[in-house]
Amino acid sequence: ETGENALLEELDLTNISGLKSTQDFEALINLKKLYAFGTEIPSITFAQGGKLEYAELPALTTLTLKGLKYLTDSNLKITGVTNADGNMTYPSIVDITVEDCPQINSLALLEACPNAVNVKFSNIDFGTKTYEYFEENIFKLRGFEGETSNAKLTGSVRFESLTGAQFNEIKTRYPNLVIAYNALASTIKFMDTDKETVLVDEDYTRNSEN
Repeated sequence: ETGENALLEELDLTNISGLKSTQDFEALINLKKLYAFGTEIPSITFAQGGKLEYAELPALTTLTLKGLKYLTDSNLKITGVTNADGNMTYPSIVDITVEDCPQINSLALLEACPNAVNVKFSNIDFGTKTYEYFEENIFKLRGFEGETSNAKLTGSVRFESLTGAQFNEIKTRYPNLVIAYNALASTIKFMDTDKETVLVDEDYTRNSEN
């Protein structure tokens, strides 16, 4: 039992196979290192804004990281599976929240969780993507119950080109995501008064200055 031992800086639970329940470490504000390989813990809650800088985690179903500014990609070690491309993936993770963790590559972590369903990320940098990438990988993700039906995302993304309809679709789903584009394409149609004859049907592309 760790109780509310706020002075605890290191906790080693390695290979304690009987640990099969969710662990709440929110009171451990000074915890810097956690070793939990070989356990069956499904979910761990850390102190938000705590001092965690190293973590060895089992095959969690829920991963929650909030305000952990000292935790880096290289020091976040999760039990996973190496895929055909030689990259580590975490198929056990279904629920994932990463907020205000500046040294964690949020996009890389998200893409390494192929079975993620409920997703919440802040300050995620998608870089340059295509609309098809969002259709195939992001639209299927959901938010947590009581928050939003779509994944809750803040951050930024750039597209080489979008149609007006595509821009509106992404903005509607993710209102807090900053969307930049190199070109926005639209189709302009003018109809005759009989509403059947097309007088003008042209594609129009507007280049962005952002």
